Amino acid sequence: MPEIKKERIAILGGGVGAMSAAFELTSIPNWQERYEITVYQMGWRLGGKGASGRDQSYANRILEHGLHLWMGFYENAFRQIRDAYAEWNAKGYQPAPFWKNYTEAFVPRNYDVAMENMEKKWRPWVLLFPQSRWQPGQDIPGLDAPLDMWDLVLRMLGMMVVAFLGAKWQTGFRGWLLRVVGRILLWIAEHLGANPIVRWTVRFLGSRVGGPWQLPVLHLLGVSEHRARAKARPKHHETVLNLLEQFAAWFESDRKSKSKRADDARRLSVMLDVGVAVVRGVLEDDVLTRGYDFLDDQDFLQWLGRHGCQEPDNPITRFFYDACFAYRRGRDEYHPDLPAQERMGLSMGAGAVLYGLLRLVGTYKGGIMNVMNAGMGDTIFSPFYLVLKNRGVRFKFFHRVTRLALTDDRRDIASIDIAVQAATNQGEYDPLIVVNGVPSWPSEPLYGQLKNGDALKKHDLESYWGTLPPVDRLTLQRGQQFDKVILGISLGAVPYLCQELLAHNERWRAMVDRVETVKTQAFQMWMNRSEAQMGWNRPLPILTGFVEPHDTWCAMDHLIPRESWPAEAGIQQIAYFCNVMQECTAARCPVTCTPLHRAPDCPIAEAIDDPNFPAQQDGMVRHVAISFLNRDVRIVWPLSTNPNNPNEFDWNALICLHGSRGERAFDEQAWHANYEPTERYVQNIPGSTRHRLHPAESGFGNLFLAGDWTYTPINIGCVEAACISGKMAAWGVSGSPGFIYGPMGYPQPIDQIRYKEQPESSSAAKTA
Repeated sequence: MPEIKKERIAILGGGVGAMSAAFELTSIPNWQERYEITVYQMGWRLGGKGASGRDQSYANRILEHGLHLWMGFYENAFRQIRDAYAEWNAKGYQPAPFWKNYTEAFVPRNYDVAMENMEKKWRPWVLLFPQSRWQPGQDIPGLDAPLDMWDLVLRMLGMMVVAFLGAKWQTGFRGWLLRVVGRILLWIAEHLGANPIVRWTVRFLGSRVGGPWQLPVLHLLGVSEHRARAKARPKHHETVLNLLEQFAAWFESDRKSKSKRADDARRLSVMLDVGVAVVRGVLEDDVLTRGYDFLDDQDFLQWLGRHGCQEPDNPITRFFYDACFAYRRGRDEYHPDLPAQERMGLSMGAGAVLYGLLRLVGTYKGGIMNVMNAGMGDTIFSPFYLVLKNRGVRFKFFHRVTRLALTDDRRDIASIDIAVQAATNQGEYDPLIVVNGVPSWPSEPLYGQLKNGDALKKHDLESYWGTLPPVDRLTLQRGQQFDKVILGISLGAVPYLCQELLAHNERWRAMVDRVETVKTQAFQMWMNRSEAQMGWNRPLPILTGFVEPHDTWCAMDHLIPRESWPAEAGIQQIAYFCNVMQECTAARCPVTCTPLHRAPDCPIAEAIDDPNFPAQQDGMVRHVAISFLNRDVRIVWPLSTNPNNPNEFDWNALICLHGSRGERAFDEQAWHANYEPTERYVQNIPGSTRHRLHPAESGFGNLFLAGDWTYTPINIGCVEAACISGKMAAWGVSGSPGFIYGPMGYPQPIDQIRYKEQPESSSAAKTA
């Protein structure tokens, strides 16, 4: 019997999408009989935008590109990392796992804060979410049908009911009675919602109750409708909307009749304003039958306004925009006469926000957000690397892809050019170190393993601005070193690597032109004072919606035991701040500068050729961070100022093992500008979703795509989107897996995931 020829799969890049694809391909039974898989990675570590490193020269502290969170609705990502940990433990791969179960690698965060500016004073709006009884990545018994958009809307309304019943705006006997009866109704909804008598009673009550009783009854109606899935539900949709509108109108009237506008009442009013607009928009735009992708042709805030939202730009929506770096060109604040939304550059597709927001609040398991119990490299990419390597995947570090070339007929990838950045002294490069029992990636290459290691220290081996000549150049040929290619390198690098593809494929040009990316910035601080000593007397938060330029803060104190601080340092706090970064200093720069699109007046248009550009960008981050600490951080840390100068941050609060003083103490912290093409965050600009390429349909026969820049059900730059994309790319290569996981873990066939074109005559298309 003739030997079956193995297909050689070249995976380019080592981010979440690439690792997801490799994991799925190697999960096929007897995959070694079908494939040979090689990962080609620039530099010394995996991770892409999620890479982290240990600073071995400075207490093994964790250095990240920014703040990395895993949302509780990441059904696919959590299941993959669950399986990776299980295999790592079961087969005893070395280094030994540092946690016995994947759930131990994450810390749920249900205490979130959206900052709001009221009457020129910042106030924290606490968003406290209940802990789910299900763990992320777990199956839920009895889930016999997928959750559709209406189910997600009802779950959002349920969160509003919980907030309503928990608020203190209603006092006295009526407030007590409302909370008691409301909780009884919630119990009935949870346990008896499918009962026909309950459903009839609820519909009867829904047409007769008024005032504060409408919202709990509305929730009971919604849950009853969801539980009775076999019955036709469209006739109830308008009933739900009418009840919600009546309650919102009563609530506004009742709230305004009181002289004191309590925070709880005002905030519930904002939630109702958004909630009514969401329900009305879902019904008026027929999202229930048409899907939500077509809404991405308009901005979410504009969509809310079109459906009656009085205050679309509010702390709730801004929380989501900030979390998704949804500021076009990193903010354009040069025209103060423009509307606030346009001036700030707020821009994100309505469909992506709607689906993402409903998934976030309605389908999370465990914590609504989860931080990792070490760096993302340690927690995610160490297990992936060790499992995949032991399965038989080959890793080629220090292999920088420089060009993809086409066959003569322009149908396939013919060759891949690679610059070899470094050679090992002997054998394969071993990338991991162990820090406090944690297999970790160092923040710099392990130079002792490399030829001419001392000379390499002068160069950044992860930079496109690197000036180091390669030690070798390779050209991988189709039919020799590879048969199929999975491009897992992020979108920002496509114009540099895929110029031939762009020249011969209109869809690729449209993708690069319309799917935009943005620079981000981050800094980390290690302090000898706790949050309470800084004046933050609340639980440790994930906080966003704050002042610019650093609108997001996350307390990361749980990482202190994972690092190696000496006792005399007295470390008590770790803080991460991040944000988008201004894209261009040219007034109203019309584009994101790439080799294909360079604004003639843009001072950074030729930056890719400027060896000074990286230092300039990092210098900008340093300057902005110091200004932020001196001017703004006192809003959340009122005791952080210098006792001798209330207009200056108290630099003595920073840990400085090298003895720096004053403002120089900041130089012993960590900051980073994410300007590299592979680091730039992929946005969802209105009108861009239709131009994303399907991971299994690149337009070239042997090329597949993996990353959060491709078309998936979640077209937002996040771990889950990248993971889904990797699974879809693996399906394109092999036909496996046949499905991804949708809301609450229900299987969704991959062959049904397509962008659905809408008739041009639709009302939404006319408005967009």
